[in-house]
Amino acid sequence: MMVKTVCIHCGITFECDKHELERGQHKYCGVDCYRDAVYQKPIPCPICGAPFLRWVHTNGTKYKVKYCSVECSRIAHGRTVRENQSGENNPFFGKKHSLKTRKHL
Repeated sequence: MMVKTVCIHCGITFECDKHELERGQHKYCGVDCYRDAVYQKPIPCPICGAPFLRWVHTNGTKYKVKYCSVECSRIAHGRTVRENQSGENNPFFGKKHSLKTRKHL
């Protein structure tokens, strides 16, 4: 069943399948409108400072890519773990293995 809907970018009314609209598809009237609404913005990597492209919607929401590479992402994750799970913040701080576990090791 076809229904009429409005493109969220350009405002043109177009027809699409009702079930696909209910699933959250067909927000744009076509590929060109989608490409205009979603664009790449160059930003610097917070770890190494190298510029990389991040997809950004025209309404300002950003995709989850925060770093230029997997290596920078791993460095950032290691820093987060080191800062948030060391010493008394570690869930195993002050706990000891039982005798049974020690013999098993």
